[in-house]
Amino acid sequence: MKKPWLICFAISLCAGCLVGGLVMWMAWQHNPQCEIHCAEQGIDWVYWLTLGAGGWLLGFVACMLPASVATLLLRK
Repeated sequence: MKKPWLICFAISLCAGCLVGGLVMWMAWQHNPQCEIHCAEQGIDWVYWLTLGAGGWLLGFVACMLPASVATLLLRK
C-alpha cells in the first residue's frame, strides 16, 4: 500500500459527506418552528448549510483521526 493517507482521506471525505447530509436531512424533516424552511419565508440557506458543514466536519474528523492513528501504528 503506497498511499495510505490518500485512502484515509478519501474514506473520511465520504464519511463527512454522509454525516453532513444526514444532519441536513434531519434538520429539514424536524423543522418545528419554521427554522429551516417555511412557505412564507422560504429557505434559510445559511443556517441549513452551516448545519451541514458542522456535520461534515464532525464526520470527517471522527473518521480521519482513528484512521490516521491506525496508519501510524501499522507503519513498517
